[in-house]
Amino acid sequence: MKLSKTINCSEIPHSWIFKNYLNINEIFDGTSFKIKSVWNSSEKVPSMIIYFDKDRYRFKDYSSGYSGDGIDLIQYLKHVNFKSAIEIIERDFNEYMNTGNVDFLNHEINRFEYVIDSVKYREWNENDQAYWTQFNIGSELLKKYNVTPLENYTMNYLKNGIVIKQFTFTNTHLYGYHSTKKGLYKIYIPLNKDKKFIKVKSYISGAEQLKFNKENLIMLSSLKDLMAFESLGFKTFEYISPESEGVMLSKEVDDMLSKRYKKKIILFDNDGPGNKYADKYSELFLYRKLTLDMEKDLSDSIKAHGKDSVKERLIISLTNLMKNE
Repeated sequence: MKLSKTINCSEIPHSWIFKNYLNINEIFDGTSFKIKSVWNSSEKVPSMIIYFDKDRYRFKDYSSGYSGDGIDLIQYLKHVNFKSAIEIIERDFNEYMNTGNVDFLNHEINRFEYVIDSVKYREWNENDQAYWTQFNIGSELLKKYNVTPLENYTMNYLKNGIVIKQFTFTNTHLYGYHSTKKGLYKIYIPLNKDKKFIKVKSYISGAEQLKFNKENLIMLSSLKDLMAFESLGFKTFEYISPESEGVMLSKEVDDMLSKRYKKKIILFDNDGPGNKYADKYSELFLYRKLTLDMEKDLSDSIKAHGKDSVKERLIISLTNLMKNE
């Protein structure tokens, strides 16, 4: 039976990508496993790890140095760019679904996940003020983007939807990111080096604040960077931030943004992953890539060099970017 609609890449399980293109029979139940490197036929000991991280399966191949998610895997395997990799995956998956042999979709028997159960709110204090103001972010911006301080949060560890364990976490610096319509969508733990963000719901930060009354749109890597950029006082921009640098906007959302703004600009972190995904946005959605080579990200640049120095550098970079269209 033919599919009634074409399934796009964002709806395709990453586990299917690994099973299909690596020809492996492992059960994807949330646990990690090793296979021999597909880029090293002489390998004796498996060095390629496939593991579940956040919301998808990823890989790290120690033989070749390659790593990433399912889309990255196809880029390396097929020697194609990001856009072509998506087209290959969508074509092959839709062909697979139309064969009627879709038992794979029932193979992922055990599903393990962490889910936010509850949060406890508190009042703002001097510690919060000291933290946010070092990035030139004040109370008005925090209120505008619905950032609130948290006392703690509780998470459930589930197996196939059943609670196995429950954990409550506290920290001197805990913040909830909220949407008026969706409620809490992310928890920010800035002092936790291992895991600074807990995703609660899918959401594009800044989306509900858009008025579509400015000429240009800038996409930044985080809500903190978004607020820090807005604090600099540029008059011709509106701002958004995706769920993370590696989570691409849908074509439908980008089409809508393209109709609303004259120019779309992207400023991600000044590091390997940031440059990698900024390049993908430039390639796939024609964003103009803006660079700020002061610190790892915009907010840290303001902290280290001051808002005036950062704004001066951005003015120069933006002027050059607009000239080189």
